Amino acid sequence: LYQAVLMSLGMTLRPAAPRPGSVRLRRAGEAERPVPEHESTVQLFDKAGHTLLILGEPGSGKTTMLLDLARSLLERAREDESTPIPVVFNLSSLTNPEQSLDDWLVGEFRSNYRVDEKYVRYWLAHDELALLLDGLDEVRADRRAGVVEKLNQYRAQHMDPWLAICCRQNEYAELVADKAAVEGADAVVLQPLTQAQIKGYLTELAGSK
Repeated sequence: LYQAVLMSLGMTLRPAAPRPGSVRLRRAGEAERPVPEHESTVQLFDKAGHTLLILGEPGSGKTTMLLDLARSLLERAREDESTPIPVVFNLSSLTNPEQSLDDWLVGEFRSNYRVDEKYVRYWLAHDELALLLDGLDEVRADRRAGVVEKLNQYRAQHMDPWLAICCRQNEYAELVADKAAVEGADAVVLQPLTQAQIKGYLTELAGSK
């Protein structure tokens, strides 16, 4: 049904947690702010410095938003060769605690796209990929913090990494409580649909037929 009428999801933008050695001013009442409907996913991604968490409840549209970002970045890459190429992978397959993120990506490219390792290593070394990673909440609970650590290591090792990560809101809150958050990442939080939004969507859908 989503292909019949596109729906604007309510979102709030959560400022990034401060990195060690830096401070962000968080004024009272501004921990989360509404995102205007006209502000696109790719605009949020740009404003977040190309590292963005997409959080929400099950079925709230996290994966759809991630794919919308992939489409926008592909369109940009066609016009601007300096734009990293977006690739979408699911973190649930990162099951080896000893495996680095780079090595995991090499394997994912090989199994999903049959791309030779030397090309993947080159793209990674030159920051030519925008990694759009779904399913952090699908990683085993006892290994989730380790995956976040790999993501932080990846960001520290690369000059200008482009990274978006999807996770259920409750599971990510547990990581934050355990001090295992993605460092310095802004978060878009998808809000549950209101009754008015649902009614308006169904009315618009009926009128489009």
